[in-house]
Amino acid sequence: MLKKLSLILILLLLVGCSNTPLKNSSFSSEKQLLEQKINNWELDEARVLFSQIKPTLSLKKSDEYETLISEREQGYKNLEKLINILKIAFSKNQIFIIERYTDMGIKNKIKLNELKKLDLSKGHIYTNAPKFNKNKAEVLALINFFDESLYLDIVFNFKDGQWKIINFNERG
Repeated sequence: MLKKLSLILILLLLVGCSNTPLKNSSFSSEKQLLEQKINNWELDEARVLFSQIKPTLSLKKSDEYETLISEREQGYKNLEKLINILKIAFSKNQIFIIERYTDMGIKNKIKLNELKKLDLSKGHIYTNAPKFNKNKAEVLALINFFDESLYLDIVFNFKDGQWKIINFNERG
């Protein structure tokens, strides 16, 4: 008898508690969507969504989102500057500048040594818009010579407000 009563009591608690998250589900889904937009660096959309849900947020949470969006906007500008610096470095064949912004693991050292062997100054450099995923960004760089093209996938990591190249690969 005691087992039946405790089982019924547990079931009642579970059924009663299962409906509580539904009250804030739309609010929490908006917060999740905002965090997703910020993580994917969709900053214009994040600003719009933030302005819509800001009145429903606590002051502390509102300040956190505002700071995070501002940091990401500054990070985006810094990445654009870095891409332009890299374009100039490639066009002048100044690999030492690229080394300055590269996480120098063994693989990257080998790849940079291979790039040093090429004369990239005779090529025209083009890049696409960065594709973001959390704290990483990927850019495709095209170095176009007269009759050949070199494609480089460059992967950046955003850490402590700075962008570093963590990987780059030649597309074959």
